[in-house]
Amino acid sequence: MQFPALSKRIVPLAALLVLSFPAAWAAQNAPDPIPSALIGNWSVTKIIPTQTVSCWDEKQAQQLVGNSINYKADGFTWHEQQLSNQGATTTTVEAQEFVEDNSGDNWYVDFPTLGISTPSVQRVIIQHQDVTVPGITDQGTEGVPGDNVLVKDRNTLLFSQCGVWFEAQRQKK
Repeated sequence: MQFPALSKRIVPLAALLVLSFPAAWAAQNAPDPIPSALIGNWSVTKIIPTQTVSCWDEKQAQQLVGNSINYKADGFTWHEQQLSNQGATTTTVEAQEFVEDNSGDNWYVDFPTLGISTPSVQRVIIQHQDVTVPGITDQGTEGVPGDNVLVKDRNTLLFSQCGVWFEAQRQKK
């Protein structure tokens, strides 16, 4: 038994399903983009004085000040190192949780120390390929500046590298 009118309608539908499946799968498995709040150019403006244990001395820490971070939805650039976004995670960090995670017997850091006056902030962690950044990852620290940040406000990011806390400001266009 043949259904010519029905088969003429089913074939284009079947072709559409076959062609759209890879696009749907890719969209479902694409990494979460870097949040729009980070998109743009940022400049590391200062070291924030804290009571932390650091693996860097003042000279090593100072080398980050003046460098820039450029965020796009699909990745970011630290200094001149381009990193592809393999998944960005945004979470809310409460003040007490932050103290518990960032303090110990001989070191202490809290929101007021970092200049945060709100009870919570957003943390963005960006997964990326493993890279060696001269003067940073080869100095006993993990991660690249800018891959794990606290969003203090729309124009200020905070991050820690080797136990030293830094502030980055959004660059005006």
